[in-house]
Amino acid sequence: MKEKPYPPLWVLFASIVPALALYQKISAEGWNFDLVDARVYAASINEWLSGRDPYRFTLQMNLLYPPVFLYAGGWLARLLTPHAGWMVFLALHFAAALTLPWVLYRFYLRESKCTLPGFYWLFFAAPGFLGLLAMRTGNIAVICWSAMLLAGALGLLRNRWFAFYAVVFLCCSIKITFLPILLLPAFCGRKQWPGIAVCALAAAAGLWAQRWLTPTLYEHFQQNLRMQASVLGDVGKGVFGVLFHILHKAHHQGFLIPIAGYAIVALAVMAALVALSRRGCPDSFTSWPALVLIGILFMTPRVNYYDLCLGFPLALVILVRVLAIRNPYAYVLYVCLFVPSILFLVRSQDTALNGGYEAMTILVFFFLTYATLAKAQTGIVNETGIAEKPKS
Repeated sequence: MKEKPYPPLWVLFASIVPALALYQKISAEGWNFDLVDARVYAASINEWLSGRDPYRFTLQMNLLYPPVFLYAGGWLARLLTPHAGWMVFLALHFAAALTLPWVLYRFYLRESKCTLPGFYWLFFAAPGFLGLLAMRTGNIAVICWSAMLLAGALGLLRNRWFAFYAVVFLCCSIKITFLPILLLPAFCGRKQWPGIAVCALAAAAGLWAQRWLTPTLYEHFQQNLRMQASVLGDVGKGVFGVLFHILHKAHHQGFLIPIAGYAIVALAVMAALVALSRRGCPDSFTSWPALVLIGILFMTPRVNYYDLCLGFPLALVILVRVLAIRNPYAYVLYVCLFVPSILFLVRSQDTALNGGYEAMTILVFFFLTYATLAKAQTGIVNETGIAEKPKS
């Protein structure tokens, strides 16, 4: 008998109220959408338009984007007025946050057993409430991810990647750490290396041009990045961020160990994707784009909750499928991951461990999936979309 899609709607509806109550209880801001990142953008643009230093460093929130962000934001504020520009940004942000799970589910996961409402649940109610946190804080990465992945959908469907390269170039102009997303057409497209190289070079040239055209602002931008790391110890929630945070707490400012840890993990992830690609997974595994996207997160030097919210629902659903975990045990697995995350959220809210726990969970899921897929030979695909060894 074929197993029904999971989770059924009644389970989701029964879980909504206690989950929302829990978030209200443990979150310092509760259901107040403080949009803290978005307010930093607005304040910095206002400071710049007023002739003051938008990169003035504080012990709270600081602008960590290059000068082109100020020019683009200032142009929008002048064109629409600051209030109208703020409303446009919020509309785009919430639209992107609500669209992103659908884009992931429809074009990347391509999963038939997990229901779309269930995937939305895993996105917003992931361990640490990653999706809710990303929506609540208003970080521009949510808009960027939604735009890049939606543009990438055309490449996945028709191998037309020009729109994807254009969007990636624009997003990398304000967050160069998005550059590893160019591995998506490398692993999921055909004959895309020229476009990948041009986009990467253009993004790097754009960042260098800002340094040349606006040297003072660019120097202040770089100083903010250095202060964010040395004073606050905040360099993300990935492997690099967790290692750096631990060393920073021990009053050690070295970058060698975090860089080495990040490099080892990034190379291991790349090697795993290359190995699976050579085994034919792009053709035999239906969720290959989702697995590549998870890998890309760990080849990104600085990842945060607004990046990891993409990875958890994809990683969990894929692992449940490749290991053929039945529905009741899938729920138990989710709960066992969710409960420890609450402890980190309450006791370590402002540390890399809150988010680092989720990052390490996703990484473990990635390699478990890799190990499972690597055992199968290419050629025969079962009903779950996983290649099986041919029977003798």
